[in-house]
Amino acid sequence: GENWSRITSLPENKINFVIFNADKNKRGEKTKDIFVAVNNKENPLYRTRDGGATWVPVKTSFSDSVFHRAVLADQFLYLAASNAMGPNGINTGALWRYDLVTGLWRNMLLPKRQGGISGISVDPKNSNRIFASTTNRWYPHDEVFLSDNNGDQWRPLLAGAQFDHGNSAYVKEHVPHWLTDIRIYPFNANRVLFVTSYVVYETRD
Repeated sequence: GENWSRITSLPENKINFVIFNADKNKRGEKTKDIFVAVNNKENPLYRTRDGGATWVPVKTSFSDSVFHRAVLADQFLYLAASNAMGPNGINTGALWRYDLVTGLWRNMLLPKRQGGISGISVDPKNSNRIFASTTNRWYPHDEVFLSDNNGDQWRPLLAGAQFDHGNSAYVKEHVPHWLTDIRIYPFNANRVLFVTSYVVYETRD
């Protein structure tokens, strides 16, 4: 971060996030394969294979969403998508898996309700174990979903969860809402954290 230069080759300026695919890099080598998500439903995802000299829109099978978060695992890019950046105004969403080898998309088919998908995390030691979070789901509330079989089945985790508000009594009466991301702690897969509009929650079991 000592020096920065602006990339002018990317034909967008509303950037949502950047993902580096360093899977085939040699030690100390600069990453040339990079994904950038932008706030544009027609072309929500761009890819460069030459370190940012040129960019190409990634073809999708849909045109109604932008991507909020993403994570790479094996040969797949998992993306949390919603119909708007939100949080207000988000009505629909989906969790997508993009195959970097074949270019095919798969809808991971989270349980369908009002609201979007805001967060995604894949266990670094077991890519079949996936967490996803919703946002702007007004009824009954936002939710965290877990799949242990790479998205074939999902189960909600917050419906019967117990919350310890000992250190944050001011949020005791709140229901988790406007979740913006979820992450598995990289050194202990039993630790999972998710962000709401007012506090960060963590589980260790």
